[in-house]
Amino acid sequence: MNFEGLVEKRKKVYTILLSLLIAGLPLGFTFSTIMLYFLIFIFLLDSKTNLQNKLKAIAKSHVILFYALMYLVQFVSILYSNDKTESWVKIILWIPFLFLPAIILSEGKSHNIRELYRYLKIGITLVLTLSFLSYCCSADYDGFQRYTQIWLVDKMGISQFYIIFLAILPLFLAIKDLEKDSIITNLFVIVISLFFIVFANNFSGLIMTMVVITPLIKTKTKLFPPKYGYALVMFLISIIVVTVAVNDKLKTKLISIDRTSFNFSELATMNKYAYTRNTIEHRIYTHYLILKDIKSTMPFGVGVGDTQHYLNELYLENKFLSGIKLKLNPHDQYMQEYLKTGIIGPIVFILLLFLILRITYRRKSIFFYYVIGFAVLCFAESYLNRFHGVIIFTGILPILLLEEKQKI
Repeated sequence: MNFEGLVEKRKKVYTILLSLLIAGLPLGFTFSTIMLYFLIFIFLLDSKTNLQNKLKAIAKSHVILFYALMYLVQFVSILYSNDKTESWVKIILWIPFLFLPAIILSEGKSHNIRELYRYLKIGITLVLTLSFLSYCCSADYDGFQRYTQIWLVDKMGISQFYIIFLAILPLFLAIKDLEKDSIITNLFVIVISLFFIVFANNFSGLIMTMVVITPLIKTKTKLFPPKYGYALVMFLISIIVVTVAVNDKLKTKLISIDRTSFNFSELATMNKYAYTRNTIEHRIYTHYLILKDIKSTMPFGVGVGDTQHYLNELYLENKFLSGIKLKLNPHDQYMQEYLKTGIIGPIVFILLLFLILRITYRRKSIFFYYVIGFAVLCFAESYLNRFHGVIIFTGILPILLLEEKQKI
């Protein structure tokens, strides 16, 4: 086989492995880890010249630099963490920060971007569809609304907060390719994605769906005229309204927003004498307790291994019963970074997000809205506490920067 043939085969294998890493996220930690190891192997399986070029690309990339810097900040915080065992667990969890963005953004010509996007679009849709069909055929089936909790959370171990970002990616890719690929295929992918988004049973899905409406309004192509774009927008809005109307869990959550208290004294009293269920109030009260005690965590935080220990003690001191029972994290990635590493952690995290947003904004990319959604929802969830969130942040976001050839 000639050299060109080997290069093409390597490209194909690389694209398939990267697609499997992302699309196979619901299949578990072991599967994703195996795909990551294979990806590292394929990255190194290259000519000396190409490896040198990739190392040069890594050295020049500001995005890769900030990913590595985030990891370094976590690593340094081990020095003042008391729980070294938990520290190393967190550090190992974050290993993709060192390798995955560097691999994705330095491969250059190894990316057949359009093929990669097609694999991701179809692959994620198939994995989610098969998981839902498996649930429907299982003895655990208990209606559509219980799919997320019974099958994804309990059975497959992936929270709806992570499924949102996985399920919505094919929707973005389908919208992007409406004028290039089969319109029927793309519309099918859009419908399937919306199905999984709305049945995730949380506000993240509704927020992200609303975010998608903006690029849809701007969709103006020969095969997809503006008037049809507005028709799809109305379709999306109808889906949201109908979903809330028929979904008892979402209706309950909407009612709970109306009943949410923002009075800290009232929250303290309620949570001292009862196990409350309003997760919005839990977030508000947790933030209040952390900020009230901010002098003890300034300026370096409590260390990557001691964050949950600190929170548990804080809940005990203030008799926050739900926090004690559930061992709640801050449910805010920015606050999580502050507790782990002090001021420097959230600053690096925000700068990295800003850098990615600036690149997608300058390109007028539809993926700008995806990154905006991630940045906003990081105020409501500590995404990087679990492997699924780490892969979304270090895998999907760098992939979205491959849209055009541009210095990153």
